[in-house]
Amino acid sequence: MSQENVDAMRKVYEAMARGDFWAAGEVLDPEIEWSWPSSMSGLTGVKTYHGVEGVEAATRDVFKAWEMFRQEAEEFIEEGDDVVVVVRMYGRLKGSSQEIEATSGHVWTFRDARVIRFRAFDTPTEALEAAGLKE
Repeated sequence: MSQENVDAMRKVYEAMARGDFWAAGEVLDPEIEWSWPSSMSGLTGVKTYHGVEGVEAATRDVFKAWEMFRQEAEEFIEEGDDVVVVVRMYGRLKGSSQEIEATSGHVWTFRDARVIRFRAFDTPTEALEAAGLKE
């Protein structure tokens, strides 16, 4: 089932690269747990969100801070029920003229072809470690 999970995440990130940030909704479990890295807590004010409505709130909370934001998946790594995605992010915060480019890591945990947990990390290494892998 893990290759199917990777394929599902490829489709999600392809859609997000086109600006469709709600594409993940098709694979989310209704009771999903969603968490941004602690570095984002200044933008979101909340560390963990629950359920699909929580994911929508998490996304809105983050996008409120950005004038421009896009991300592209660079690599997909499967490990058991987890899919680790190495992500390149580009953005510009509201009120700033400086563009930001960073690489981070996301861990998507699946059960029965549905994502039950999403965790974002500041670095790919942190994401790999969270999934039980070493870079």
